[in-house]
Amino acid sequence: MVRSIKSTISQTHVYTAQAFGYGPCSTACSLAAESQRRDSNPPVRRVFIGSGIALQLARSKEQFFDEIIEAGSLQEISDKLEEVKPSAVISVMAPDVSVIASNLKIPTFNVDSLFWFWDWDKAIGEENFRGRVIKDFSGISAASILETLSYYHPHEQQLIGHIMADQVFAQSYPGISGTPNATFAHKFMGKYIDPSKPYPGGNKLQYVGSIIDTTYVKADVKKDTLLVSFSGQEAPTVTKEQRLLWVKFTLDIIGPSLQEFAKQHPDINIKFAGNDDILKHDGINGLISALKLPKYDVGHLRAKDWLETLGRSLAVLAPAGNTTIYEALAHNTPVLFLPEQHDGNFRSAAALASENEKAFPAAMLSELYPALRGLKEEATATVYETISRASENEKEALRANISGDIVNIIERREQLLQAQKTIDALNRYGHDGASQVVDKIEKKCDRGQNSAL
Repeated sequence: MVRSIKSTISQTHVYTAQAFGYGPCSTACSLAAESQRRDSNPPVRRVFIGSGIALQLARSKEQFFDEIIEAGSLQEISDKLEEVKPSAVISVMAPDVSVIASNLKIPTFNVDSLFWFWDWDKAIGEENFRGRVIKDFSGISAASILETLSYYHPHEQQLIGHIMADQVFAQSYPGISGTPNATFAHKFMGKYIDPSKPYPGGNKLQYVGSIIDTTYVKADVKKDTLLVSFSGQEAPTVTKEQRLLWVKFTLDIIGPSLQEFAKQHPDINIKFAGNDDILKHDGINGLISALKLPKYDVGHLRAKDWLETLGRSLAVLAPAGNTTIYEALAHNTPVLFLPEQHDGNFRSAAALASENEKAFPAAMLSELYPALRGLKEEATATVYETISRASENEKEALRANISGDIVNIIERREQLLQAQKTIDALNRYGHDGASQVVDKIEKKCDRGQNSAL
């Protein structure tokens, strides 16, 4: 009887993501893609709400959503949630939206791609951090959320979203054997978390594997491209001038190696991808054109094109971002790291290097400037200040770190790929994180719906 009634009732799941580069929204879209593949009963209507670079990426993956809504302010987001009346909100590293959804009594599922990364030492040491958060944010108006969040460190803001949410999914990461954030999570979430137990039943926090869209993963794809990704770049702490500076600097570092590679392999296409706003800039186009590569193209890649290009690539040169690493290795494409864009790139690379320092060739600024290794998010400008004053000798040192692997990538790719996959295999929660998350959300939403019936 319940099944018959249930099948006539559709659910609406709202997805949202922090507008910080492509990573958070890419994770949200991978979850929507997994949900779409399931043909669930009851049927699920998927809606994306957001702004900025997250909205841009969601529109490039519009096939996974039934509706995409632009909402630039938190008040607009709150109004849209009340209008849509979703069965669930899936928030990828967007604590402000988690607060809104929680206060609207909508089941809220937080997905954190960087759970292991956050510095919560100060919060862990505070006697009643959880109580302070609940007092500050319970019942708060949408218009007041950003101001109240600003009193907390950006890393603590992620923890606030987790405290307010109903369920938290933490994407695991190879090279990280547990995290103190999980050990102390019971102080914030109300239940003890045992990080040694996968998928602990009943706990608010659940570790999951890598969350990526594997729709376009194919075997035996001809490798006819060398992919250079400047990534999404957009972040609240970075200006457009700094983004342009980084691309110019990076082209200066890898340009000679690309020229030598192209000289030896003129039939291989070199694809430059990234944020359209940067790629269309005359200064960037001029620098790429000046390399005089025999076969290349420049342009933003929509979701399907990005993944298919990744599959065809001998290797991808990109900043050390979690999603790019996971996607590349799923497509049997090794990754070479470009210079840091923010504080997270060094720590992501360092965690992998702790297992095998030669597995991921890198032109990392932090190798020359140890002070950058402990960089905090609020000091991201230091990266760009370092770039602006780099000497020719320092640039040459960075070139030397990665040049041989770029020029000889055809000969070295299999060795690099196997070394990188060996590290990736250390992810004890597997590589099916999207399925693990969607499973839990569907089960919880189904139980809630049945109880309402």
